[in-house]
Amino acid sequence: MINNDKPYNNFHPLNGVFTLIFTAIFWLGFGSILGMSILSFALEHEDAIYGGIIEYIAIHIPYLLMLLSLIVEARVLLKTPIKVLISSSSKEVDYAFLFKVLFIYIILLLLLSSLEINYISLDPTPLSVKLLYLLPVLILTPIQALSEELFFRVIPARIAFKDDLPKKIKNKRVIALTIFSGVFFLLPHLGNIEVTQDRGNYITLIYYFLWGALAFLLGIYSLGFEAPIAMHIANNLFVALIINRSVSSMPTKALFINSSTGGATLLSLLEIVIVFSVIFYISKRRRDQINGKEKENK
Repeated sequence: MINNDKPYNNFHPLNGVFTLIFTAIFWLGFGSILGMSILSFALEHEDAIYGGIIEYIAIHIPYLLMLLSLIVEARVLLKTPIKVLISSSSKEVDYAFLFKVLFIYIILLLLLSSLEINYISLDPTPLSVKLLYLLPVLILTPIQALSEELFFRVIPARIAFKDDLPKKIKNKRVIALTIFSGVFFLLPHLGNIEVTQDRGNYITLIYYFLWGALAFLLGIYSLGFEAPIAMHIANNLFVALIINRSVSSMPTKALFINSSTGGATLLSLLEIVIVFSVIFYISKRRRDQINGKEKENK
């Protein structure tokens, strides 16, 4: 039974480890089997209008099972609500902060996309077809991003720190876990077409590692994981609906297409540094507010 007053009282780190193991089984096991079954159907209809939409749904089925698994295990094993795992000591998700970060992140991506304006053009797919992707993308993309954030960052952080996220990020445990998170996030992305199409492009590997590491560090710094979740959702929605790449693991028809290399470039790494720097700066005010409230309550 969940204790809403002291939700971490029954949280045991070993149960957090079991949660990651069971979730991986549902995600990579049952989810992949079901997703591949649907995907095989989509490939049989690859010339049809709905083939690409079915393919998009198929590759997100594992994440749907992943999130369902996490919700059940948070209640049964962790005995801690998902909203508490995500949030700061306030026990409530800061939706205002989440949507603020989401909006700013999309604006930053739009501005930084101008650096590659010579490679960006209108996707020739009819608008009527693009609109068919809108509902599946708006439903499944946030599910995929949220489930990955819970799995790769939120639960590992709670295993290590429970509700006592470090007030200082310059300590050995945080640094070690930041590196672990980067590697942990990189591993399942090794099968992405952006990586496999050019195995000599190590910049793409660095890109995924940096994203995973900085997102974890941001969650620790902002004393909650609303910001990394918002950034992940915004990033994937941007790729799925606004500017996709000609070589992409996201099989959607966005408004525009970027015909530059499918993998990451040095410019991509620069964009990560800029975007995360801005979000870290924005998160400082939230961090100070939470620290101030905790001091008042003591």
